[in-house]
Amino acid sequence: MHEGQPVRAGQVLVTIDAQQAEGAVQQARAALHAAQAQQRQADADVARNEPLARAGGVSRTDLEQDQLRAQVVAAAVEQARAAMAIAEANRRDQRVTSPIDGAIITRHVRDGDIVQPGVLLLTVEGRDQLLFRFSAPQASLHAFASGATVPVLIDEREDQPVTGTVRAIVPSADPATRRYTVEISLPPDSALLAGMFGRVRLPANSAHSATAVTIPAAALTEQGGLTGVFVVGKDERLAFRWLRLTERFGDQVLVTSGLAAGEQVLARIDPSVRDGAHLVPVVPAQ
Repeated sequence: MHEGQPVRAGQVLVTIDAQQAEGAVQQARAALHAAQAQQRQADADVARNEPLARAGGVSRTDLEQDQLRAQVVAAAVEQARAAMAIAEANRRDQRVTSPIDGAIITRHVRDGDIVQPGVLLLTVEGRDQLLFRFSAPQASLHAFASGATVPVLIDEREDQPVTGTVRAIVPSADPATRRYTVEISLPPDSALLAGMFGRVRLPANSAHSATAVTIPAAALTEQGGLTGVFVVGKDERLAFRWLRLTERFGDQVLVTSGLAAGEQVLARIDPSVRDGAHLVPVVPAQ
């Protein structure tokens, strides 16, 4: 078996040396046969002594001891059967089969390696269903109700959006970002591979839709630990303006406060730009 090899459900992937497991089965079988022989002998003793006890040929105490031994031996037989079942199950586990149709992604062990219980042997990835996961803020969760269809833009295939279906929203936000993970089921598509990067357009928060504006992400800069832009004033002076931001859409950022529609901002920040600097237009050479 090698990485990338397709496999079928039920196909044997790994065979573990079964010598020790086979020995355990033989030992358990011998113990079961011995217990069964003892049970047959104990049952025969009880069957023989019961009529003798009624006739007075055997004491009642001796009969009760025979009956007790038969019960103990019967319990030993059940214990031996359980040990036999465990040994046979362990022997079956020496052949590891694929639970799904898919492909081998990673081999965690090689031929001849010694493995212990709990050690990963192979990673098999199925292609029957691909999931697209992304993080969304609380304000956008209304657009991702279970069963809703969502277009997903896969990198290098933005002109061919894939329509997926919302499967679930993980009901616990990331404590650092305060965002929720949304899972979208994608339809079968031979061109889609696990690990591809994609995007989902998040709806703007309706509470801010009337006042929100978008600006190029390249216009953002930090001043004193605050994120904002340089606004171009009437006198061509640049003034740093702190902004409140929400979502990013490609190379655009949604601004919910700090900037009004129609205001001009410096579209690309030069490291030398300072608050109060004078904007000097560049006249193209003729």
